Amino acid sequence: MPSVGSEPSSSNTVQVPTEAVSHQQNMGYYPVYQEYSYSYSPPLGSPGPFPGGAAQTALGGFAVVGGSPPTQYAYFAMGGSPAGSPQLVGSPVGAGHFAVMPTLPMHTGREEARGLDASMVDSRNVYIRNLDETCTDEKLKEMAEPWGEIESSKSIIDNNTGKCKGYGFVKYRTEEQAARAIEAFNAQGYTSTLARDSFKAKLKRLQDRTSTNVYISNLPADIDEDRLIELLQPHKVVSARILRDSRTGAHKGAGFARMGSRESALQVIDMLKGLKLPNAPGPLIPRIADSESQKMLKKQQAHVEMAGMQNTCDAFRSNNTSPLMWSPVLVYSPTGSPPLPPHLVPHEDARRIPSPTYAPGRMSPQGIYMPAPYAGYASPHPMGFAYFESVPQAPADGILKLSVLSKADTSSQKVDLGVGAYRDDKGKPWVLPVVRKAEARLHQDPASNHEYLGVGGHPALTGGAQTLIFGADSAAVQQSRVYTMQTISGTGANMVGAVFLRQFKQPQSASVYISKPTWGNHRSIFETAGHEVREYRYCDYSTLTLDIAGMLEDLRAAPRGQIIVLHACAHNPTGIDPTKEQWEQIADVMAEQGHFPFFDCAYQGFATGSVDDDAFAIRLFASRGFEMLVAESFAKNMGLYGERTGCLHAVVKRPELLPRVSSQLNRLSRATISTASAYGAKVAGIVLQDPELYQEWLENMQTMSSRIMEMRKLLRARLEELRTPGDWSHVTSQIGMFSFTGLTTEQVQKLRAQYHLYMTDDGRISVAGLNTANIDHVAMAIDAVVRNAKF
Repeated sequence: MPSVGSEPSSSNTVQVPTEAVSHQQNMGYYPVYQEYSYSYSPPLGSPGPFPGGAAQTALGGFAVVGGSPPTQYAYFAMGGSPAGSPQLVGSPVGAGHFAVMPTLPMHTGREEARGLDASMVDSRNVYIRNLDETCTDEKLKEMAEPWGEIESSKSIIDNNTGKCKGYGFVKYRTEEQAARAIEAFNAQGYTSTLARDSFKAKLKRLQDRTSTNVYISNLPADIDEDRLIELLQPHKVVSARILRDSRTGAHKGAGFARMGSRESALQVIDMLKGLKLPNAPGPLIPRIADSESQKMLKKQQAHVEMAGMQNTCDAFRSNNTSPLMWSPVLVYSPTGSPPLPPHLVPHEDARRIPSPTYAPGRMSPQGIYMPAPYAGYASPHPMGFAYFESVPQAPADGILKLSVLSKADTSSQKVDLGVGAYRDDKGKPWVLPVVRKAEARLHQDPASNHEYLGVGGHPALTGGAQTLIFGADSAAVQQSRVYTMQTISGTGANMVGAVFLRQFKQPQSASVYISKPTWGNHRSIFETAGHEVREYRYCDYSTLTLDIAGMLEDLRAAPRGQIIVLHACAHNPTGIDPTKEQWEQIADVMAEQGHFPFFDCAYQGFATGSVDDDAFAIRLFASRGFEMLVAESFAKNMGLYGERTGCLHAVVKRPELLPRVSSQLNRLSRATISTASAYGAKVAGIVLQDPELYQEWLENMQTMSSRIMEMRKLLRARLEELRTPGDWSHVTSQIGMFSFTGLTTEQVQKLRAQYHLYMTDDGRISVAGLNTANIDHVAMAIDAVVRNAKF
């Protein structure tokens, strides 16, 4: 019989079944077994989760651990926990079976501490060293593709040099593909193994997937609970708490915000991530607050890093060896699958072991288990599988991030030119007087109620909106070729139209073309609906005017029958609109190429002050016989921002097509929102249907559009008085709420940091945010950054 700790004779070894060997290698050890009998008297009172036992004769063997060739050996046996060697890691787990724990590198304190999961590896994630410094994610993927289907590849890049650090990771679809890749990479001179399942990955898996509690660090000391709630608007905050020192009450620079929904919590995290607030120690670091399981794991990790874990074998202590970190155990049985040991629970990796085959005299794997005291560190999913693991983080919304930065800025000089909503000359939201009157009339109506609207919406709204867009004398309306349905503002109209076209567009291969640039949500809407989205030229960035030649050239070059998204008026974000003559040219090319127009009309009457002038393009296309869709919003021109009031209009070629088209649009609306919201629709319907209120509404719009035009003139005049370098005529030639200033991203960031002036990174400003009190500060700030000076 071989001595304890010595290598067994090769003539008597029994290899573990192949399907188990690959998994055990993934676990970080290579088992080889020898059958023999022995007897011993184990020490009594052995500590740890494994029980001791009486002297007995049992089957035993060796686990060969680590290295190539292996240099460490671990002894295991049924019947007890023998002492006498630092490598003893075996233990009984129940009648007829035993457990083997892999021998790990010894760590004390923080010496490369990996915590409880130090020995765990991801059986499909391959780690490769000795990569060339020019290796990129794509190049690494090309290198790895011959050996299997790749889920992801990552070449680790040095942030300072931009070059590969010499290592990277490739995740394969199957364990077999990963194993082939490791063998191939090693054969080519690279160093390749399975990647470890890190503490961070394990922590992430323990996250409460339903939590709405957001933890935010690097908060400035002047942020209290009320300001934190204000900062997170318009998202609903249930409660907020700033962390303070229990003895001194000092602000700890961190806090919690419990949001109204999981979706709001994730949106807030996306919105805050990386933002640097005034007087903050660093960029904000938001995340979902730790679950109880995560807190437990962190405490355990801290304990491991500070002192290590005590081994169950007295030999470790008596020999003054470094403490061994616990990890999952692999349970073996010589006879078959015994009942689950009472002090072990299935580990998440148990599902990776295939059903074993048993043979007389051979040890076979039953499964992987965690010692019960540490079972909480396994995955919360019963099979260690996260259904939404593959969901990527969505891109951040720039407007929402800008809003957070602006709200956090307490400077008296702050000017917010990012918000896309009308403000009066005092910088306050303005509720249209005509809307106040319509609301009063609605509230005083004894027949008013909160019943559902019909699927098509509120008739007073849809009928009035149809006349507003196409005109009272529209041939298309008179010939019953137009269907109008209520939607969730203009965004909902765009989405319903996008989904409808995805199902019924001709040809089915048609792409959607959007202007470059366009409203930030257009691409997202049409891609979400399943369309391929392309761009046509629109803005001449050298002059900040319409690139009509480039636009017409791109429309002609597009294949026949494409869907073209057009801004009816007050183009967002540029404020650049075609002239009436240019609209005629656009219609000519669209007709030649058989393109389908999809108009987005969010500013009718708000742009020029005339609802007829702002509807010119739509009415032109309708008069020329185009079939088309038109998305309409009443957010800006009636100030019904939060009421989400809008319409979608469909114009068909022949009246007999209308019932079919309307039925499909109603079906889509029913499937998404069931019925539209009533309050804003009733208010807008009253205004549109009452002649006196309608006339007052036109006057209210004239008030808004006139003030915006005056602010354009003042800004241009101030810049020209300051002799600011460049041509600023585009400020007044552009139209509507927004102006494309031509400022660079670097200049925009300087305006934000030095002058408390907030606009989008592309230099777009909301002219409605200007007023007589801030116009001089804005002009001087722009002048300073353009000159690269500071006033």
